[in-house]
Amino acid sequence: PEVLEYVYGHEGCTQADIGEAWLLDKSTVSGLIDRLERDGLIHREMYPEIPPKVEYTLTERGRSLMRVLDQLCTWGIENRP
Repeated sequence: PEVLEYVYGHEGCTQADIGEAWLLDKSTVSGLIDRLERDGLIHREMYPEIPPKVEYTLTERGRSLMRVLDQLCTWGIENRP
């Protein structure tokens, strides 16, 4: 959820941005991104530049999941013992 939340708040971020924000190594970030992309939650936009540039954004499915997660967080805050 942390990577998904980061992409939600930083549309057009790069793999390096995500890794730096969460102090994750490149292979870990790559695996997380691949899984989120395969699940249809994020979109990878590749630009024909040298060096290659890749940016990530949430898909509509990813945005809909974030709405549910936001509601769940709100519920948790409101129902703390």
